[in-house]
Amino acid sequence: MRALRHLHRLLPAFLLLAFGCNNGEWDYQTPVDWVYRPPAQVNDGWESASLQSVGVDRLPLVTLMNELRAHGRHLVHGIVIVRHGKLVFEEYFPGLTHPTFGEEPVVFDRETTHCLSSVTKSFTATLLGIAIERGFIAGGGGIDQKVLELFPELEDLNVGQRRDVTLEHLVTMTSGLEWDERSYSLRDSRNDLTAWMSLARTTSEDLVRAVLARPMVATPTWATATAGGSRVGNTALESTRRGVGEGRVSSSCPSSTW
Repeated sequence: MRALRHLHRLLPAFLLLAFGCNNGEWDYQTPVDWVYRPPAQVNDGWESASLQSVGVDRLPLVTLMNELRAHGRHLVHGIVIVRHGKLVFEEYFPGLTHPTFGEEPVVFDRETTHCLSSVTKSFTATLLGIAIERGFIAGGGGIDQKVLELFPELEDLNVGQRRDVTLEHLVTMTSGLEWDERSYSLRDSRNDLTAWMSLARTTSEDLVRAVLARPMVATPTWATATAGGSRVGNTALESTRRGVGEGRVSSSCPSSTW
């Protein structure tokens, strides 16, 4: 899981905004079962430090940890906090794998590769915005850049309504491309997400083509939320990388650690 921290470790901190920050010192003697310890310093590029050293009150986190320990059926897999560029909190919990992987028991830790699912959409949209701002899109394109213009090898797909699909459509899930994660259970191979995960794990097929070749079921517009965001949105990221000339990337959850 440490491999994911460069992007995802900041997100859980947003859940903890209510925790007090202070530049002073704390000396709580609250009797608790869980005791805070600064994260271990390992060779992963992050400097570890204590909560106190960066002005964060540990008591709300101690309370949170005791609550989680008392309710073992919670769905929290890990909490990681970075403040002032330093890793100050890192705790993981037992849980289950993503439903598409069978919901098998797993003990998460810093080395566990974790499926990010829809969190990926936020990363993708942010990276796309940065790429546009810095002029990285081929030909100086912006959010209205036609996606298939960035993939000349997919010229056979650049027909009909599909030719109108833009980067904005992809990152806002309004491309009109068919994607159905609701009609069937995640344990059913007919579920598009489950089928996609299986494809990504077992084939060398061009995954960008697999996305953009899906049937068009609506006109690309803000009013048609159809295609799965992580899969189709990552095609936008691949488009960006293509525009910058950095090669291809799989948008599958199992193989991408972000």
